[in-house]
Amino acid sequence: MKYLYLVLLLNGLAAIAQNNVRITYSITPTGGSLEKNQDVVKSKVANSFVGIDDALTRLSYMLIVKDQKSHFYLESMLDFNEKPARLARAFAGNAEFFKDEQQKTIIKKVDFSDEIFYVKLDSVAQWELRKEQKIINGYTCFKATREKLLRLKQRNPLHIVEAWYCPAIPVRNGPKEFGDLPGLILELQDDKITYLASKIELNNNLKVTLKEVNHKIISENEFYKIIKLTDANTAATVK
Repeated sequence: MKYLYLVLLLNGLAAIAQNNVRITYSITPTGGSLEKNQDVVKSKVANSFVGIDDALTRLSYMLIVKDQKSHFYLESMLDFNEKPARLARAFAGNAEFFKDEQQKTIIKKVDFSDEIFYVKLDSVAQWELRKEQKIINGYTCFKATREKLLRLKQRNPLHIVEAWYCPAIPVRNGPKEFGDLPGLILELQDDKITYLASKIELNNNLKVTLKEVNHKIISENEFYKIIKLTDANTAATVK
């Protein structure tokens, strides 16, 4: 572990901090296939998953970082009328995330029951830094894991999130609500979906524009109280 911290320190000192960052993330099913996942194959809705693997690969997400603020959102738009496309968006997530590192806040924009909510997320679990490392797009990355609680899931609500971060890119950010690691997350495995950085743009002269959250913000507890008043089947689609 001491060796890992030394590597992180040296890489961090050698790197040049970037104020403006734009990262494109492609999507793949964790484990290679969602259609052939054993739980899916054995389920009564297996036929509904035909075509979802291809639909997932056609999704892409954008992470924009400017100074200490960021915005993560779905960039590509598939034909919403296609069933595999709708299912792919449901699994990969259609929410947007606004982070403010200085204020230590994460706001999640959720489209639920034909209404838009801006939800301030509670503090997340701490990462556990691992010794494993691998090369992603030419960058040396290190592994970190943490637990994630799915409050709407009745059985086994906890699962392990796996992140691969790059200390040579000293941006404490990543897909969705995840970040706060000593380097940019280039790969994230969140349950059945893996987000992989396919295009990395680091340039202080890069022109990026961040959306501001000028809407009413509610707490997670308030949001889940609203969900409980809604049909359970509809609530289960919220990620």
